[in-house]
Amino acid sequence: MVSAATGQLEAFPEPGFDLASLRNTVLVMPSCNAIGFLGQLTLDVLIAHYGFAPVAHVEPTHLVPMVGTNAYGRGEIQTACQLYRNTTDPRFAPFTLMQIRSYVPKLRSKVFGYEMRHWIEKMGFASLVVLTGAEYFASDPYTTPLTHRVFPSSAAPAASASPAPLGQVVPDLAKKLEAAWPTLDQTYLSAEEAKKRDSPLLPPGAGTTQFLLDAEHGPAVTADALLLMAYTRDGNNTELARQMALAVSQLLLGEQKASALDVSIPSWENLYGETSDRLY
Repeated sequence: MVSAATGQLEAFPEPGFDLASLRNTVLVMPSCNAIGFLGQLTLDVLIAHYGFAPVAHVEPTHLVPMVGTNAYGRGEIQTACQLYRNTTDPRFAPFTLMQIRSYVPKLRSKVFGYEMRHWIEKMGFASLVVLTGAEYFASDPYTTPLTHRVFPSSAAPAASASPAPLGQVVPDLAKKLEAAWPTLDQTYLSAEEAKKRDSPLLPPGAGTTQFLLDAEHGPAVTADALLLMAYTRDGNNTELARQMALAVSQLLLGEQKASALDVSIPSWENLYGETSDRLY
């Protein structure tokens, strides 16, 4: 089996899948170690509802390995980090979904972020969209349920053969962000501008997000990166994940149906304990 190795991270394709076809697609991934596992739950909804299929499994050095089965009721083997594509519907052609089901050990987050950024750039993804939860502070009047921040490229204008920025992949991106994703901070931040801010760039609870996107570590890709974040707490975040998935689908896919993502996910059964009708 041939792998695409960049640094220490490797991607192993499913039989018959060409990893080169991932180039110029938008990578949508969750943050690791973030509060409420909201990014992972949101990816579950998107993968299950839209029929994305596994095309490769990825082996980051600093991600705890795991294996499971039947997360989406399709009898598939799941690993700690996998790539998913939908090759039958042209709406999904620009997007690759990455699901991360494990966690990064303590003191390994920075090196994990570096390794992931290096791999994303070498693979030639057009842009990066990161989904995460962040700590909700009830006393903070500036927190909203959903927010976004955009990290444009600080690199020189790219040649025509280079990946397209997210704004080209998703027409009217700014308008769709305003409509589908209530915003806390609409400022387009360069690394230099972000360093001048008095407050931290990212709130607590966002896990490894800062090591993918923080100004201290630079943009994740040579095009642009978009952080989609929901403020929440630990506990059952499945309903918020459905809301977040709908907002993502409205933003990236133009989905309009409010009940479109009410899909059953077998791996969620008893995820937060047994339901009351089974206890009595």
